Amino acid sequence: MAWGNGSDGFILTIDGKEKIIANKDSKYLFFNFNGLKKIENIELLDTSNIENMNSAFKQCENLEELNLSNNNLIKVKDMNNMFENCKKIVSIKMGNMKPSRIANTFCNCIELRNLNAESFIISSGAISGAKAFYNCKNLIATINLGNATFRGDFINEIIYNCATIPPAKLVLNYTSETATLIDEILAT
Repeated sequence: MAWGNGSDGFILTIDGKEKIIANKDSKYLFFNFNGLKKIENIELLDTSNIENMNSAFKQCENLEELNLSNNNLIKVKDMNNMFENCKKIVSIKMGNMKPSRIANTFCNCIELRNLNAESFIISSGAISGAKAFYNCKNLIATINLGNATFRGDFINEIIYNCATIPPAKLVLNYTSETATLIDEILAT
């Protein structure tokens, strides 16, 4: 990996003759890279064995966009805090994922408008989701809750203060088994 200096912040360029293999536990991978504005060639990061991305991009306050659609993220289970406080991020493209822990995943991504999450399905054994989309005021997205059965407190805060600034729009796809959960979430 190599750093480059952008005019308003840093640009991280991933480069090599072969892919760089990420750790199975990639918790805090880019945590607190406050000056990070952009990551180029992230598809060269082999993410196929990652299970834990907790706080991977947390506090990357100047990161503007991220395209993970070409990364294999199917084994990722823990996405807690993954993008928390990425306040300037406008667009995130996700690959196929079935996480079970999504608490605070996009919390305080205030400028997030575009979240390509159609292939992002919250697993049926989901155990953590508090504040997952909390304060994503500009979000336009479709979220697939599948058969998620979140446990614990703060269920109603999963989408609290989300999609509140026009033309923001949030669509929740769910099954009949999840209807009670949706009623709890929307009751606030």
